Amino acid sequence: IHTDHNALFKYEGPGWESEKVGYRFYIDWRNATDIFGKKTNDLVLHKVGVNDLVAKDDSYHQMQDWGMDVLKVGSTLGIGSISTRQNGIIEMVKERDQVICTINANGPLLSEITTEFKGWKIGDQKVDLTAQYSISAGSRATNANLTVNGKIDNITTGIAKHENTVFIKSETESKWQYIALYGKQALSGDDLGIVLFYEKESLKELGEDELNYFVSLIPNEGKVRYKY
Repeated sequence: IHTDHNALFKYEGPGWESEKVGYRFYIDWRNATDIFGKKTNDLVLHKVGVNDLVAKDDSYHQMQDWGMDVLKVGSTLGIGSISTRQNGIIEMVKERDQVICTINANGPLLSEITTEFKGWKIGDQKVDLTAQYSISAGSRATNANLTVNGKIDNITTGIAKHENTVFIKSETESKWQYIALYGKQALSGDDLGIVLFYEKESLKELGEDELNYFVSLIPNEGKVRYKY
């Protein structure tokens, strides 16, 4: 019964962090990933949003001693969110039969969650998808490891498109490629850089639409990995 802004989950879903940065994804119909910018090296997510009992009082949307939510996500891919591109349209993991989220690691060296999406509806078929997100101490990067069970020719991810930013992409032929945005896109009004890394050999399509810069990746034996 969970939906956006009903305060059943603090900050609307699971979160993971290092001392450098924090992330969360909305475990409701949006299934989008967001960023917590941090001003402290302390681990703080266990204290964030605990007393936010109604949506209008989401404290993390205002600057706190530890930092704040820094990325405007809305209906975009945010940073590294999961979707597929079908008939030229990005389809998020919106319609699904069941979601199971497990905390695998919850400590100062490793933060990791696994989410199982059962019965993700794509057109006239359903597929199962498992997503593992992890971040290690000293790192700003989330490792995303996805496994899909079903006939699907791409997993599409990307970054939200914002005004007053510069788009940057890889200029080399290295194994890991990237797309990035830099500029005054933080909710605080500050400059913010966001980047998504993907494996060159998995690339099917690189492009943009009205809301996103996206990367479509071909599953290899049902597996896709990327970082952000």
